[in-house]
Amino acid sequence: MWHGEIITPLNSKKKDNDQIRESVLGFFTVIFTLYNNKFGVKCFPF
Repeated sequence: MWHGEIITPLNSKKKDNDQIRESVLGFFTVIFTLYNNKFGVKCFPF
């Protein structure tokens, strides 16, 4: 229990960063998907 209590704040901070990163990647994925569907381009920059 002690161990978990000490680590939790660090993990929650990291989880927030991961969620932000996933949101940004998801946003760009949607944008590129729409772009590719509209123009028929089949390449991703990453």
